[in-house]
Amino acid sequence: IDTGGVTQLKSSGVISGVVNDDDGVKAGSIEVEIVGNSTYTITGLGLAGVSSSWEVDLSTVPGLTQGVFIVNVTATDDINEKLGSLAEVSNTSSFDLTIDNGPPEFTVLSLPNQGLATTEYTNADITISGTAADGVRLGTLHYKIDGGSEVLIEDWTGSSIDEDTFSHVITLNTLHTTYSFDPAVPKTLNIELILRDYGGQVKSQMLKTIIVDEEAPTIDIISPEVGANSVNGLLR
Repeated sequence: IDTGGVTQLKSSGVISGVVNDDDGVKAGSIEVEIVGNSTYTITGLGLAGVSSSWEVDLSTVPGLTQGVFIVNVTATDDINEKLGSLAEVSNTSSFDLTIDNGPPEFTVLSLPNQGLATTEYTNADITISGTAADGVRLGTLHYKIDGGSEVLIEDWTGSSIDEDTFSHVITLNTLHTTYSFDPAVPKTLNIELILRDYGGQVKSQMLKTIIVDEEAPTIDIISPEVGANSVNGLLR
């Protein structure tokens, strides 16, 4: 059975396989049954011969929505046709098939001074938190800054959950070490979030431009001039 190397496809995908028998497969005896909320059966597949191929275009299966399905493939030996007096012999093979038609989604709930502005200033650690969801199963969540390497936030591939929360702190020390900027000079950082579902579909989004400003302001006294003997008034 060939599902393109994966058991997670879109409803426009194709599943196929080959039935082999030492003396022959009965023509048209291959039956594919897709079992989920309802059952859909495709019959009359396959040609006669010791090796018979079958294929099902999932786009032709009505009502195939997102979810996990069991696919049963049944084929019949042609021995009864040859001898005419023996009972038909059939065999069934099954596999799980996940249909996932869309990419995952995320909602970011926390960033520095979270608001509508696309550019924010901060002089502290940056916390990214929110929720991630997929119609079938989550995969991984990464961030990257200024188009650099992806950094892992969460890995859900070892579980089967389709929704979860996440929270990750990017410390100022990490920013200095990774991006090598001078704390005395404001640094502009563009943060992107990348969410993948278990089947590899991707949702990515540039979150915000963060300007890290750790330098305190300077004060220059213009009046009175340096060296004056006295000041009469209020200095603010």
